[in-house]
Amino acid sequence: NGYTIAHGLHDQSGALLPVFFPSFGDYKSAAFSYALAPAFAVFGPSVGVARAVAAGLGLATVLLVGLLGYRRAGPWIGLAAAVGAGLTPWLFQLGRLAFDTSAFPFAVALVFLAADVWARGGRHLFLRSAALGGSLGFLTYVYSAGRLFGPLLAAALVLFVRRVPWRALAAAWLAYAVFLIPLALYRLRHPSGITARYHETAFPMQGMSLPGIAGHAFVNYLHDLNPWHWVVSGDRKPYVDIWGAPQLLAVVAVLAAVGVVEICRRRDRFWLYVLAAYLLSAVPASLTIDRHHSLRLAAMPVCVVVLAIPGLEAVARLRRPAMVVAAC
Repeated sequence: NGYTIAHGLHDQSGALLPVFFPSFGDYKSAAFSYALAPAFAVFGPSVGVARAVAAGLGLATVLLVGLLGYRRAGPWIGLAAAVGAGLTPWLFQLGRLAFDTSAFPFAVALVFLAADVWARGGRHLFLRSAALGGSLGFLTYVYSAGRLFGPLLAAALVLFVRRVPWRALAAAWLAYAVFLIPLALYRLRHPSGITARYHETAFPMQGMSLPGIAGHAFVNYLHDLNPWHWVVSGDRKPYVDIWGAPQLLAVVAVLAAVGVVEICRRRDRFWLYVLAAYLLSAVPASLTIDRHHSLRLAAMPVCVVVLAIPGLEAVARLRRPAMVVAAC
C-alpha cells in the first residue's frame, strides 16, 4: 500500500487515498502506510526501509518526551526523560517493527505535548485547539486501539475544566469532531470496516450478560494494567524479539510511581490528565481475548515515561546525600 500510494495515490485495491486499507478481511489503519510512501518513493520498497521509518517514529517519540520534560521541568529533566524513553525496551521494540502500531506511541506523545501547549493558555486559542484536536484525531486514525482510546482522551479533557475556559474546551472538542468527519463518512460507506478487527479479537460472545461482560473486562483490565508484570516479564507473542522479557525498566517504573505521588500532592491538571491517560490506556485491550498484548497496550509505555517526569523533579529536589541514595 505504501508503494502504490507513492506511485499513484491509490491503495492496492485501487481506492484513491483511503482512510483505511482492506487487508485479509480486516481494515488496517493507513497512517503508517502513508508514512512509508515517501520513503518508498525515494529508496524503493524493502523491509529495511520500512523498519527505518518505524525507527524514525520511535526516535521522534523519544524527542517529544524529552521536549515535554524540557517544557515542564527544564533541560536536565527533559534530557533524563528522553534517555528513559530511549532505553525503554517496549518503545525500542515498537520502533523496530514495520507495523501500523509503530506510529501509536508517537501519536500519544504528540497528544500530551499538544495538551500541554493548549492548557497553558495565551494567544491563538483557535490554533492551539486545532492542534490538540488534530493530535487526538491522528491518534484515533493511526491504530485500531486509538478508535476507543482517542475518544476516551478527548472526554478526559474535562479534567482541565478549572484550568482552561469553557470556550477552549469546546474548541478542542469541535476541532476533534471535524477531524473525525472522514472516519464517519468511511463508516457510512463501509459499515463493517472500522469494527471488523474488534469482532475478530473481542471476547464478548452471544448470550453473555452485560454485567458478565463488564466483570470480565475489568479483570482483563487489571491484568493488563499491572506494571509489575511489565517490569519482570512481557509479551509472549512472536513479534517480540525476546519472548516474555521485561519491557519496562524498573527505574522508570519507580520514578513513575514517585511521579504519581507528586501528582496527587500537587493536583496539577496536566499531570492528572497524563495519569488518566495511563489508567485509560488498558481499556481497549481489556475488551479482547489476548492478555499482555504489547501492541494493543502501546500507549502505556509512553504514559509511564511521561509520568516519570514529575518523579525526576522530586529526585532533583533532594539534597545531595539523599540524591546519591536515590540514584543507587
